[in-house]
Formats: sequence, C-alpha cells, structure tokens
Amino acid sequence: MKIKGLPNHAGVRIGAFKPAAILGAVAACFAAVPSHAAPSISGSVEASYNRNLSSPGDNATNTLHAYDSKANTFTLNNAHLVMSGSDSATGLGYDVETDFGSDAMANKSVDPSQGSSGIFDLQEAYITWGFGPAHAFGLKAGKYATYQGIEVIEGGANPTVTRGLLYTFAEPITHTGLELSYANGPFDVHVGAINGWDRLMENNDVPSYLAKVGFNMGDPLALTVSTIIGPEKDANTDDMRMSFDATALTKSIPMVDLWLQANYGKEDKASATGADANWFGFGVQPLIHFNNWFGLGLRYEFLDDDKLTRTKATPDDGKVDVSLQNVSVAPTIWLTKTAMVRAEYRLDMASSKVFVDSDNKATDMQNEVSADFVLSF
Repeated sequence: MKIKGLPNHAGVRIGAFKPAAILGAVAACFAAVPSHAAPSISGSVEASYNRNLSSPGDNATNTLHAYDSKANTFTLNNAHLVMSGSDSATGLGYDVETDFGSDAMANKSVDPSQGSSGIFDLQEAYITWGFGPAHAFGLKAGKYATYQGIEVIEGGANPTVTRGLLYTFAEPITHTGLELSYANGPFDVHVGAINGWDRLMENNDVPSYLAKVGFNMGDPLALTVSTIIGPEKDANTDDMRMSFDATALTKSIPMVDLWLQANYGKEDKASATGADANWFGFGVQPLIHFNNWFGLGLRYEFLDDDKLTRTKATPDDGKVDVSLQNVSVAPTIWLTKTAMVRAEYRLDMASSKVFVDSDNKATDMQNEVSADFVLSF
C-alpha cells in the first residue's frame, strides 16, 4: 500500500489536453539528457460496481460518499499512469501522475476559472532536489498528495474498495506549493507553504502552511504527524482553518497491517451563522493477510462534524451537529502479484437521519455492497 509521507487536483476537461502526447514529450526531454536515467513508467487500472441496498431504485445516490456517490452502476474508476525519474549525481527528481475515469471527477483542486472537473486529472506533478551531505536536505515544488490520513487517491492501494469518512471530509487530498525537508535515519521533517486545501491556485493571496514529522522504524511502527494552518475562504485572510492528523502503521501483529488515524480540525466563522466550527474523527483499518492470495480489509471510522461545515449534511431534526460511523468488510483475492479482486460490504450510521431509503424517506443508516478489479503494471 502506498504510504503517505513515507514516500488542487487540476480538474481539466479531457478535450483540453492530449495527455499521452504531453507525457511522451516530457519523457523524451529527460531521456535526451545523458545524466538522467530513462523515466520509470508504472500505473494501474481499476473498475468497479456498487449497489445501494438501502435505496436500490433509479438515480440512487450513496449519500456522503465521494468517489462512489453514484449508486447502482458499473464504473471505470481510474486508469492511473505514473512517470518518474531521478538523478543520483545531481539529486534532481520528478514525478508526474495522471488519472482518467470517475475518480478524476471526484478530485477537488478545481478553481472556478477552470470550470468543472472532467474525466482527466493531473493528480500530481512535482520536482524534487536532494542536497547537502548524503542529500539529507530536500526541496519539493509542484502539486503533490497530502501527508494526512490512511487512504490514498489510488483506490487499489487502500485496504477497502470505498473511501472512508476521514478521507472524504476531514483532510485535504493534494497541495500545490513548495516545501523543505530533512531526513536523518528513521526521522524526517517537512515544512512548507501551499495554496491551501486542494487548491491549484491561491484564492486569497495568503498561503497556508504545513508541517510534518515522520518516524519510520519499519514493521514495528511508522508514524506520521502533520498539521496544516491558514485561511481557506475566498478573499478572506482573517479566518483560519487548522487540521492536525496522526497516522500510524504497525505490522507487529503476525499477518496484519494495522493502520490507525486520529484527526482534529477547526475553522473560524465557518458555519452558516458565522460561528466557529470543529471536527474530530478516528479510524482503524487492519488488512489481514491469511496467505499470499487471500486477505481481509476492515475499517471502522467515527467522525463528529460540529456545525456541519465538513459534511454539509442536512439532518431531518434540524440539529447543527452530526456524528457519523462507518463499518466496512472487504475480502480480497490476489489473482497474481499485480491483479486483485475485492468485494465490500459497508454500513454507514448517523446520529440523525441524513440518509434516504427506497421510499425517499430520511433514515439514519445506509447499506452498500461493492466490488472492484485492480490491475497494476
């Protein structure tokens, strides 16, 4: 699984670019420079089907879901392509990642001037420079994935088929900006200035700031602690949003990859009435490997959204706070080292009636089943 931090979606309509030509041109440029190795090309393809058991009719929606909001449908989630390379002599490197499919439509770093997000997304595009003794210091500039959270943009790298509550509501997906890092043994530290949460372009002339500390001891424990603070509203530099996230992975239990996450955030004057808002959530996601071809992904999450600023939920009782829970069970079969099929049963629960049943009546539960096929190359 891709690990954030141990390693602004630019939603562009597909007619605007010829992505293959762009990637080919960039690759040719780097390959023509003798000091650079040939670019490394990799990627994956994911396709899925989901069905909302609580609302099985036509035009049904998986309420409070992002990447699978449309219910009862087959989906080409993502044709994901990665081109990367580095030069050990100069310390320079680059990474370009693109997405084609429904996942790209859910990606969030779209500015009003760009129009709506299409089925093509430039997920990440950044350059890196390692310098100093043993290249312990580093610079990164461009658009890149956040350090917060367990789950990542590439669906096949997650323990379950669907994305959870914390990924969807409590954390950003990408950043665009500049950061400085330092690594020494198991420790790494990053500080940077960014355009904010999922912003390709700055919206208020003042950047947000991020800081991240990582501690990686391998199988016993890998821990990432990060924070982001800055103004996120359009043309408003006074009201701050802050998020704090701690994510850990341990493989100390035999056959189990155990992921843990806790997230807290707040934003000034974020509610419809101008009141301050805050949220808190935590998640547990074990991936159990029974053997080299069968596994079981599990997820439990809790999220409390005070003032409803993160979920935009509409409780039928008029309350301005909602607590959400999610339980997922996802058996996984690895057909080969690069191909897998998964199924998932997901139960969403809420403290108020924010979901809709088959009779179009408000309810506090939602059931969904889904399955996907993922091929990596």
